[in-house]
Amino acid sequence: MDGVAAHLCEQGAWPKGIPAIATTAPAGQTVRLPGEAATAVLVARLARQMLDLDRQIKPTDKLITSRFRTHPRAGIIVLPGPDRTSARSSWSPPAAPWAGSPPPAVWRPTPGLCPSLRTRAGPPGT
Repeated sequence: MDGVAAHLCEQGAWPKGIPAIATTAPAGQTVRLPGEAATAVLVARLARQMLDLDRQIKPTDKLITSRFRTHPRAGIIVLPGPDRTSARSSWSPPAAPWAGSPPPAVWRPTPGLCPSLRTRAGPPGT
């Protein structure tokens, strides 16, 4: 198990402390289920495949991210959220959010892409 934990830590798959918990937990296990060993082999194989897929996807993800950030409207559609490569938020406000675009007061929603609120004439629940 130590090799798997080391590999996952190197790949940034686990926060600090999780591998130690995961490697010590089986020592306290008192029950063995039928098929547990076979299932462990399957889970290990699937974990390796998932990490391989993640390595294959990363270059494409970086390419999409770099191209997206150069788009003139990127600043208005990027939302705050966790950055998968670090503990900080990946969002930062654009330097000139409205450069080359009309001010927000004259923007019009694109039909089908923006939800619209509809109000009803009666009291709630009618």
